[in-house]
Amino acid sequence: MRTKSWFVLAVAALPLASVVLLEGTAVAGKVTGTGAVVCHVSGNLKFDPPLTPNGTKAGKEVVTVSSSAVDCSGGSPPASPGSTVSKPIKTMATKVGKTKIAGSCKSAASSSAMVKGKQNWNGGVKPSKFELSGLKFGLDSNGEVDEVGTSSTTGSYAGSGRVHIDFNSSSSAALEGCELGTSSAPVSSATIDEANSTIGE
Repeated sequence: MRTKSWFVLAVAALPLASVVLLEGTAVAGKVTGTGAVVCHVSGNLKFDPPLTPNGTKAGKEVVTVSSSAVDCSGGSPPASPGSTVSKPIKTMATKVGKTKIAGSCKSAASSSAMVKGKQNWNGGVKPSKFELSGLKFGLDSNGEVDEVGTSSTTGSYAGSGRVHIDFNSSSSAALEGCELGTSSAPVSSATIDEANSTIGE
């Protein structure tokens, strides 16, 4: 049961943990994958400047995503995820008086976001394009900070589904302390809990 809202800066970045933003033309002879696919997500997010309860004097917040879609199931042919590359997420600072503040957990709480991207597949399967929307953070029944939303896929394995991303226990504790203001320690990164993080149908 979700009991707390969560900062959207990570919301915007997290979904990119499972998608690819690579450009390029399709290779001749590739096939379009069909059917429902579910993938786990591994990796981490890095925040620059680090997140703090009240933010830092800066012009923007940059979130770098290093992540992969892994252990996929379903689809025809069976889904086998390729390399994952994501663009940094840049969020402009908020003006507080005459000062620009970025990386504030409190000011980013209770919002939602949309992320678009592309996932490459192995085995001669054409890429998928994703649109992840309604993304919000909360606390799940495991006590971990999680992100939930919906996914819409075109291209290979087209369809709609859900996004559910958890952070591991240490990252969850750091993020919760930041959002609640119970800890002043900067949060420079957050690690995804692969076992409990999925995207798909």
